[in-house]
Amino acid sequence: MPGTTSLYIYFLTFSCNDLNWLDVRKVLLIADGRPKKDPNELDIYATKRLMEIYPVVVSRHFMIRVNALVTFMLNIDEVFGGKVEDYWWRIEFQNRGSPHLHMVVWIDVHRLLDTPEALQRIDHAC
Repeated sequence: MPGTTSLYIYFLTFSCNDLNWLDVRKVLLIADGRPKKDPNELDIYATKRLMEIYPVVVSRHFMIRVNALVTFMLNIDEVFGGKVEDYWWRIEFQNRGSPHLHMVVWIDVHRLLDTPEALQRIDHAC
């Protein structure tokens, strides 16, 4: 966990595909007062323009997806092969303002190492 000597098990990167996520285009159109417009009709330039006008909408929508990811990984042990004990993340913004997340995840390591097959996989990987 952060600040301890234990090693994290997984390092994740989660990028916002804001130019291609259809739901991002939809919320940008809603913010722009055009809720009935088809988001498939927006080209990349119109999408970029809306992102520049409404950066908070993009950031908030990204956080909704991040929270859904965290809820998923905390509730389903099979995601990482063990129960998530702790996690830490940092969100950064690319030059054009698109958010992305770096996350480290600690899982119950004992569950990973409690079978001969698991030890053999680790030995083979090294």
